[in-house]
Amino acid sequence: MAHSFIRVPLFLGLAVLLAVCSGCSGSDSNDGSRAPTCSLASDPNILASPHTLYASPNDRYGIQAVESASSIQVAGSLDPSSYGVVDLNFTTCVDTAEYSGVSFRVSRFDSSTLGKMTLFADDLDDVAEARGGSCRPSSSATTYTDCSSTSAMLDIVGSSASLHKRWSDFTGGAPHFALFEPKLLRLVWVFGGESEPASVNFTIDQLEFF
Repeated sequence: MAHSFIRVPLFLGLAVLLAVCSGCSGSDSNDGSRAPTCSLASDPNILASPHTLYASPNDRYGIQAVESASSIQVAGSLDPSSYGVVDLNFTTCVDTAEYSGVSFRVSRFDSSTLGKMTLFADDLDDVAEARGGSCRPSSSATTYTDCSSTSAMLDIVGSSASLHKRWSDFTGGAPHFALFEPKLLRLVWVFGGESEPASVNFTIDQLEFF
């Protein structure tokens, strides 16, 4: 799959990296014939929702994401000007109507070598039918402008930060520019893009809806 990032400056690098999840549709059908079934997020613990976890680039010299009961440990290395991706793909679309946003802690993140971190939220209505969502682009040539995921820049001061992002903080999507009670297919963390090679070793934990 190609991810819908035309509305952010990182588009050229991310479109290639996120192709790793060609099978992460989050639906029962890949042909767009029916929308995914969404389950109400009754547990604020995001890792308690059935999901799969991907990392990219994920060869032996790339990024590895290892999940425990309460955290995601991210480690590996990045080539110059390349991006790392951690993709939490929900098995069933998650309806977040009872919540206002997402919160989590990032620990030991080296922004001097890994650059800014961005969190993308794939809402059912903003993901193209061909990727398991309900958005219908006017043509294959306009998929990225008609169907585009929202994102929020994460401000990590020092090596650690506790982050609380309301749905309205996620912008740049299409057909909906911002989120409102989204039905989530996946959450995607993106980092890197610096001019020098980078060592990766940080943790994401306390991952919850609020």
